[in-house]
Amino acid sequence: MNSEFMKTILLTGLLLAISCSTDSDISNQPIENTIPEYQLSVIDSFGVEFGDSINMIGNIEGFCYHPSGSVLLLDRTAMRIRVIPEDGEAFCCGREGEGPGEFLVPLGICAMKDGRILIADSWRYEIMEFDLSGNYSGSYLNAGEASIPFEIYQVDSNSIVGSRLEVDLNSDPMQYLFYIGRFDSNCNPNVKYEELCIELTSADIYRDIEMVDFFATPTGKVFIVPDYTEYIIEVFSSDGIFECVIDQEIERMQKSEEEIQLEIEEFEQAVSNNQVYIGVQGYQPAQYHQLISLAGVDADGKLWVERCDSEDGYSFDVWDLTGNLTYTVILQDIEDNLDLTFHVDQYGILGANVDSDQYPRIYTFKLDN
Repeated sequence: MNSEFMKTILLTGLLLAISCSTDSDISNQPIENTIPEYQLSVIDSFGVEFGDSINMIGNIEGFCYHPSGSVLLLDRTAMRIRVIPEDGEAFCCGREGEGPGEFLVPLGICAMKDGRILIADSWRYEIMEFDLSGNYSGSYLNAGEASIPFEIYQVDSNSIVGSRLEVDLNSDPMQYLFYIGRFDSNCNPNVKYEELCIELTSADIYRDIEMVDFFATPTGKVFIVPDYTEYIIEVFSSDGIFECVIDQEIERMQKSEEEIQLEIEEFEQAVSNNQVYIGVQGYQPAQYHQLISLAGVDADGKLWVERCDSEDGYSFDVWDLTGNLTYTVILQDIEDNLDLTFHVDQYGILGANVDSDQYPRIYTFKLDN
């Protein structure tokens, strides 16, 4: 889960506020040299490096494919949905404001199979529905003054899976509840797949949420990484039935004392700048580096797992859902020091440069096999 994205989520949540046991381990196989290795290559990209243009992206808060083949990009700086068709000119829809269908703090985007575009806006307490032309058609979910799911994916015909952060004011001491659940146009989840309970004043909330990753598919599969410093992926049905674990015995990467101290200083600087972590003290980062990230599930139903321990470019393990590692994929650096986040779904492979110090850009890829 993108750290800048998590900072936004946690700051927003704080402002608004005042697993299964089984032996169904189906993988645990060593990654062998006999596994085929393929390459990714760039098909196209969108964005500019300078100038005032419709192609000038403010930031990339979220991105995905639309069933039409267009790429959707949520630009929170510009308060726009950017639609990038397969053919034709890109265009923008949506705008900042407090009226119907306008944005305050949009944090999540997904496309439903029937073409609806959903935008999760935490300060409107609403997940909004739009068509591909950008016309607002009402609320998919309106939570009143409660929190909403913010990172969202479609499962089933009218359900989404999302992560949600709320405050349990009835607990003593008061707690944050962070969970990944399935929602059916209702702010109360039908299913919870993973849940964390953390004291309201604990700085662990930032670290522990950041270490959770997940992905869900329209075919009803939900994949959860409870701790991204380990190679463990839990697989569920959309109804919450635990199916299996995909894992690898790979040594975790220990952080140096200097790296840990730098993260503590950065957190304390964020506290000082934003002045919203009142009472939050004693932040301790994860002791290990991130090892994996879920990129998504492709048109063949294969799970793409990004390996974050690659020293040269980007690498992915591609699994089938019987627990077999079918092949690996390599993407060499397409630009020096490029920080890409990936999204794989049944429509294709996307990568986005989300580094705020560079011009945001989105790439489409093909698999050369």
